Amino acid sequence: MALKESLRACDDAIDHVLQTAVDLTDSSYAMFWAVADGELRVHREHNPHGLHFTRDSRVFSFRVGEGAVGRVYSNQHPEFFPSVRLASPGLAGLARAEIAERDGIYSMELVPHLGGVLEVGTTDKARAEAWAATSATAAR
Repeated sequence: MALKESLRACDDAIDHVLQTAVDLTDSSYAMFWAVADGELRVHREHNPHGLHFTRDSRVFSFRVGEGAVGRVYSNQHPEFFPSVRLASPGLAGLARAEIAERDGIYSMELVPHLGGVLEVGTTDKARAEAWAATSATAAR
């Protein structure tokens, strides 16, 4: 029973981190990608706007070093996509660009955090431009 309570406390903490990330960055959503069996999958999400993107991202998994999520985890360096529309799919880009664009997600940032990857994104172009102006990873 103690292990189950500990796991629930960890999930509660991650939920708090995601909600705080959305609130502090004024983003449209936040997701936490966790590693299991060498692959990263969406473990938790905070989606106050009801975007389908977070649900649809759950079907994706990335090996460590694969795609933007796997690369961020492997390199332990954040990546910023100022325009999802201009991101190329595949290993060098953003495999989920098409579904992100469909939901109107303008930009996103992925950051290594808590032994996984924290992802935030916005549907607001003005917010995306403000992120680009202040992001340490925007020049990459």
